[in-house]
Amino acid sequence: MRFTFRWTLVFAVAFVALAATGSWAQQPAGDVPLTFRYRDAEGEGILSVLDVGADEATGGRQIKVTLVQNGARSVGSGVMLPLEKTPPFHTAMIFSLVRRRGGAFVFQGQTTSGITLSGQGTYHRSGAPERKAEWSIVLGGAASGIHGVALAGPVTPVSRPGVPNERPLPDAIITVQPAGGGAEIARQRTDKDGKFQIVLPAGSYLLVPLAPDPNARLPRGERQTVKVESGKLTEVVVRYDTGIR
Repeated sequence: MRFTFRWTLVFAVAFVALAATGSWAQQPAGDVPLTFRYRDAEGEGILSVLDVGADEATGGRQIKVTLVQNGARSVGSGVMLPLEKTPPFHTAMIFSLVRRRGGAFVFQGQTTSGITLSGQGTYHRSGAPERKAEWSIVLGGAASGIHGVALAGPVTPVSRPGVPNERPLPDAIITVQPAGGGAEIARQRTDKDGKFQIVLPAGSYLLVPLAPDPNARLPRGERQTVKVESGKLTEVVVRYDTGIR
């Protein structure tokens, strides 16, 4: 049983479901957990999430999490905190999950519920917060946002006809701002193939690409404005200049 990106989607499903009503923070603790069955590359699994009562420190809800897959059991706990009382409902969350043989992981992020239900955030192994990975989902409707690939070039000083002179850029940081600039809305690192996907509501956005090392001058990403339509994923290519001449 390994932690994969697919696992993070399963966890997010449960937490989005808890936050979907918008009024769950006023509900009493329950004795019947929400249970979700799923299947990923590791086989079939069962995830249970139980509301165990109000959290006086934050004003949110305490939750217990149990996951069983391939005969192995993981348990954890955390807190969910509603951020407003009118739709779309945003809910902050943080929880840990411990495996009997395999260490512990910490999940954090935010869910959104409205016309669609979505969640995004990060997770990391306990004791190693500098090595975070991202997750994001959309439920209850077609996904909207951007997906694409980051390419770095030129690879060689001389371009040859028919020979690509750029390559996928892993670990590039794709950040999103309002179309006119301003506070960062979201960010995500590209995978080993330079690919990425970011869930966003319909609207216009400014993509501000950063190098894998955000303090490095190169490769330098090209900014671009993209328009996201409701229920659609807009395909984009983000290009980085390597400085090779």
